[in-house]
Amino acid sequence: MGTRRPPRDKEVEVRKKLLTTLLLVSLGLLLLPAAAQAMSFDQAMDKLVASGWTKKMENKCVSFKGNALGYRSGGTASDDACARWIAAEMRKMGLDDVALEGVPVDEWDFKSASVTLSGLGFSNPVTYKATGFGGGVSTPAAGVTGDVVYVKDVDLVNGPWSGSAGAFDAVGDVTGKIVVVDFESTMWWMSMPNMEAGLRGAAAVILTYNPDWPGYFGQQDALAAFDAETDLSAPPMIWISWKHGDTLKEALGVGPLQATVKLNAPLRLIEDGGRGYNVVGKIKGTTNKNEYVVFGGHHDAWFEGGLDNASSVVTSLSIAKAMKMSHYKPKRTMVFLSTTAEEYGLTNSWYDWCVGAWHFITQKHPSWAGRIAGMLNTEIVGYKHGNLWMLASPEVTPMLEEQIAASDDLMLTRNSTAPAVIGEPWCWNDQWTFTAAGVPSVSFWSQDNDYSGVYKTTIYHTQYDTTALINWPFFRDIAKFQFRVARKFDRGLLPYKLATRSQGLDAALETEVVEGQADPTVDDVIAKTVGKFEYTHFAAAVDRFAEACTTYDDIAADIPAANRPAANAQLMRIEKLINTSFTSLDWLDNTTFPFDQVARDVYHMQMAIDALQGADPAYETAAAEIGTTGLMWYGTNFSQPVFKKILQQHRPTYYHICWGAQGHQPRYQDLSLDYEAVLDEDAGAALGLLEHQILVQQADLTDRIAVLTDQLNETSDQIEDLYPLVRRF
Repeated sequence: MGTRRPPRDKEVEVRKKLLTTLLLVSLGLLLLPAAAQAMSFDQAMDKLVASGWTKKMENKCVSFKGNALGYRSGGTASDDACARWIAAEMRKMGLDDVALEGVPVDEWDFKSASVTLSGLGFSNPVTYKATGFGGGVSTPAAGVTGDVVYVKDVDLVNGPWSGSAGAFDAVGDVTGKIVVVDFESTMWWMSMPNMEAGLRGAAAVILTYNPDWPGYFGQQDALAAFDAETDLSAPPMIWISWKHGDTLKEALGVGPLQATVKLNAPLRLIEDGGRGYNVVGKIKGTTNKNEYVVFGGHHDAWFEGGLDNASSVVTSLSIAKAMKMSHYKPKRTMVFLSTTAEEYGLTNSWYDWCVGAWHFITQKHPSWAGRIAGMLNTEIVGYKHGNLWMLASPEVTPMLEEQIAASDDLMLTRNSTAPAVIGEPWCWNDQWTFTAAGVPSVSFWSQDNDYSGVYKTTIYHTQYDTTALINWPFFRDIAKFQFRVARKFDRGLLPYKLATRSQGLDAALETEVVEGQADPTVDDVIAKTVGKFEYTHFAAAVDRFAEACTTYDDIAADIPAANRPAANAQLMRIEKLINTSFTSLDWLDNTTFPFDQVARDVYHMQMAIDALQGADPAYETAAAEIGTTGLMWYGTNFSQPVFKKILQQHRPTYYHICWGAQGHQPRYQDLSLDYEAVLDEDAGAALGLLEHQILVQQADLTDRIAVLTDQLNETSDQIEDLYPLVRRF
């Protein structure tokens, strides 16, 4: 016989019990801790990449175009549309407090450019596609027409170089003409020959590639874009490819050539309502909501900008989404920031880039400095031939190196170069202005010299920067690595090794003023300049700072968990003081200490004075020393009005100094009269000028050392305030 069936009412009761059990089980699963149900961050990132979500975001980002070539210049319609899309994606994934924050910018909206050539070298007129540079002025709709003159190198080795005052002198009158200039980026930025051409009455400038001085845009047909750093008084300036530039030069060798230059790039200034948008979204912290970890990157771009910097936009969105998918609950508030006008945002300015980031941390949210545990900036992520490299504040470099060593499960290189921290923050990305405002930071990159580099450049800021360059598994693993770094800023004692900063200070002081010349060091110049009393106090402050940093690093692990919140708050205050005090710029905009450039200027001015004294003045030596002082390289290669504009744009009081004011700018002086007197072999006149002007630099150095002495002692005080948080003290 078969199994006996229960009565029907009994069957219904059994089914009810079964259903109740299933409901209870389901409810129990729902009530399990989120972490027990959720995938890990790494699993979430795997899913986002494998499903094509990241690629979809990338394609959407690059779809915002101002013209057929691409372009999302700060504040333009394409840039604004991209910002709104980023904000919508942030809201869609559930980020908190998503906002578009306005940024005053000069909106440069490139539409098109061309040059039409006619003359003996052409049987018929020929038109070449061209591009412009951020902030450059447009031509009238019909263009500007004139005879073509090539302002070439006079001497490849010693100059005058293409576009310099000497090269213009060699070709004579250029009034109303179209001048061709080779872009020799290792010598000068394009603004200088552009202003020089305007000073001499040229109608327009055609910039092109010179293989004798290899630099940016080194593909035969590469179009180019960059921030111009130029002045509104300068003439229109366009770029034509290496290939077309060579054809133009060859045609000039046949006979006279005429050109019509067209540049359609409307410019809406700040005073006329120019405005872009930063985008901000948050995942609020559970215990320290008013402390932050910031993920940064920019959404404006030249051309399509598949790597620079759509890849950064997608990195931030991916990390945010993976955090939400994995239910990561940060202790500190995670901030996802996408900035405008990183590539360009100001006219009449030397510091015309990184405008959105500067506005965020110095104008919109200045109180955040001292409460940001770390800023993680991304540039150019996932390049298929690249490797991960980082620029980082010294205090966080040891942690990053530990993370690299612990991440052998990740693919962090696509070439023979190992991932590494290669230096401190530099000013050619959004990271620097945050750091100068007091925020410890790290910037993540993945490129090699096939992408960007002074000597071999094929992709950077050209039409070849496309989405096809991204290797998505490589992109995925860099995002995973960034999250691991972010956790170090989010949980536990902040991962700052303070002794790395004191070691960097010692190294800067012991650096040779002239490379390869052991005597003197920067410290020697300071000691000789500021006086025994001031130097003794400075040296003591340096030693005390080193001791405080080393002591803290030795005891940090002993700070009990209960005291770590107080220690972390104090550490962020210390980082603010260190970074604002120590982050400076030299004449080439490299990051250095506030005393470095001024000490070098004092040395070179003194060497010039020494060379001119005595019965047999060494005029050649004196000229070289003057030319090495401050910004005088530009003063010796360009006309006086151009040099005065460069000096003006470096003054801390200049109206468009922007983040340059954070760089502790030296008192750059105009030594042009001194230089001319040396060239005229008038030692008396040159000495009279130099002996007066060196006093300005010596006073500046003395003031800087006095301020830095106080800052070092204040920092040591604040570090020593951490000691009582360790039980054994």
